[in-house]
Amino acid sequence: MKHSPEPTVGIALEAGPVRVFLRDLARTAWLPLLLLVLLLVYLRLQDRLDRDDPKLALAPMHPDQLVPFPTSPRSRP
Repeated sequence: MKHSPEPTVGIALEAGPVRVFLRDLARTAWLPLLLLVLLLVYLRLQDRLDRDDPKLALAPMHPDQLVPFPTSPRSRP
């Protein structure tokens, strides 16, 4: 005697609201998601372009101690 297990029925009933939620989310959140994807693509491309830049490759990674920066008038007492 075979019978269908109860958990699959519960999952099938819950899939309807989840499907509706995902459909509504796709309708309303497409612009922020598109902007996020475009931002990630831009950052990936910019990283690859910066790797090939000879000036950036030769730039020091540590601060230069010989270049003095004038103090701001706001920082003086």
